Amino acid sequence: MLIDVGILIGMFALRMGVPVLLTVLVCLGLDRLSTRRAAQLASQRQARQASSKQCARAVRQLHCWEIKRCEPETREACPANQRQNLPCWLALQLAGQALSDECRSCAMYDLRKAA
Repeated sequence: MLIDVGILIGMFALRMGVPVLLTVLVCLGLDRLSTRRAAQLASQRQARQASSKQCARAVRQLHCWEIKRCEPETREACPANQRQNLPCWLALQLAGQALSDECRSCAMYDLRKAA
């Protein structure tokens, strides 16, 4: 009779313990996998931001009139030429001019967020 109770308790522990143990192991593995994937995504995001900033710096070294190949007469009247230390779109806005569709589609304007 005592052996029967021991077997019954052992079977109950086995019946409940194995699924609980497997569930805990699966959860730990998934947590580890999730942490590793989050670290990979963070490093990829940082690399993308760094390359975007490098690209923005390279474009900023150019002037918009070099990209658009403006005539010298047009360049002299342009606020971007008068304030060469600022991005062209910002110089235009500070001079009170609205940005044209051409400005909004320019690579220099698109990279303003990466700076």
